[in-house]
Amino acid sequence: MIDIQISRTYQGTVAELFGAIDTVHKLAVVKPSLGRYRTARDEAGLQIIDTALPYVFLRLSTRLRYTTNTEKYCELEQIKGSFSAYSCRYTFRASGASVALTVRLMVSFPLGPIGFLLGLLFAPLEKFRLSRELSRIDARMRSARP
Repeated sequence: MIDIQISRTYQGTVAELFGAIDTVHKLAVVKPSLGRYRTARDEAGLQIIDTALPYVFLRLSTRLRYTTNTEKYCELEQIKGSFSAYSCRYTFRASGASVALTVRLMVSFPLGPIGFLLGLLFAPLEKFRLSRELSRIDARMRSARP
């Protein structure tokens, strides 16, 4: 099982940062691994999508639920699919004139011990992907400022 947590602090308000990723469409801009997705359900605070997440030469199909709690967190979680478990949670915490964003990714591959080894193999790749996502969010926040 991969369990990665990365935090970064941004200048601005929670509402500005939350607005950068409050829908799947906005999240897909900073998280290109979502690739092409099909929306199965779209409501306020809840979106369900079907997609295929890339892992080196594999594309693992999955159905994900994207839930948001206004200005507190956004969570992308597998409902059904190729993974034993998949969850990516973005948590917001205001501190003065800045906002701390913490991203926690938990991925568990199927196939028992082989899946465990895949987790060890893909952990550095996922950590790199998460840091790039945070860099893209930072770029969006900078471009939105006057």
